[in-house]
Amino acid sequence: MNINEVKELTELIVNKNNGQWSVARFNQAAPSAVWDWFNICFGQPILSKNGNQSNDMIWQSTEKLSNNLRPFVKNIILQVDSQGKAQRPSDFVQTSSIRFFNDKKQTDVRFVRDNNLGGYLDSALLEPTKKYPIYCIYDNYLQFYPKDLMRVSFTYLRKPATPVWGYTIVNGRPVYDPLTSTDVDFPDENINEITSRIVSLMGINIREPQVQQYAQVKMQTGS
Repeated sequence: MNINEVKELTELIVNKNNGQWSVARFNQAAPSAVWDWFNICFGQPILSKNGNQSNDMIWQSTEKLSNNLRPFVKNIILQVDSQGKAQRPSDFVQTSSIRFFNDKKQTDVRFVRDNNLGGYLDSALLEPTKKYPIYCIYDNYLQFYPKDLMRVSFTYLRKPATPVWGYTIVNGRPVYDPLTSTDVDFPDENINEITSRIVSLMGINIREPQVQQYAQVKMQTGS
């Protein structure tokens, strides 16, 4: 999503509603708006009956939510050291899947909570093997069992980039500079959701259908 298109739409809405638009306010509001929409699409942990948070998220529950987050899905090969540890990517948010390739077959690596780990490691029946591998998540690494997996295919959701409307000063006014700007990661069809959140943070409360009306007027008039 082009950051300049978002900027122009938010500037139009704020000015039409007698608000105060500025580059500084926009660049401050845009990252918060992106994270807010990311969290809505990503979903919150589902509470189980005993009140504990499950590992299941809603982001793959519908095609629409999955499509919104498609730019954030990354797949990499994680190297697993001799202690069964693999460095977690710095942009990691949530695991989608982990697969181990054993005898040319793909095996899903199962997530296990740390408080349940002992039950697996101490059980002859549940002890993890290359046919039934498991992993736990810690501060900056993933712990795999058995420890000799060597490498796994890791698919996860990454953090959104921080959007920035970069500019140069021309005749005393800021002019869009794509070289110093960072676009919004979300697909173009999410512009209304992002825009409504930005203008809300700038003090203008309007609903997403109203944003669409402003967008149509902007397309028709060019301003």
